[in-house]
Amino acid sequence: MAVKDELRGEEVKLCVVLQPDYSRDEVTPEAVAAFCAERLAAFKVPRYIAYVEDMPRTSSNKIAKTELVKGHGQAIFDRVKKVWNS
Repeated sequence: MAVKDELRGEEVKLCVVLQPDYSRDEVTPEAVAAFCAERLAAFKVPRYIAYVEDMPRTSSNKIAKTELVKGHGQAIFDRVKKVWNS
């Protein structure tokens, strides 16, 4: 999904829901970015990576993208700066 960026206008953010047997330590943001870089065009590789428990849903059970963009309380990894933001 696209999120606002001061320099470029928009950047790509990826929200990851881990399977029950996996943790953030096992599926690192660097590994996720590397996986994406092997399969996507450079401009599509997410700059921001957030781990979420579950995707928020609308009343019609579609993913509530606006809630994901807001990122309430999410720890978000910035792939370029290599830092976690909250």
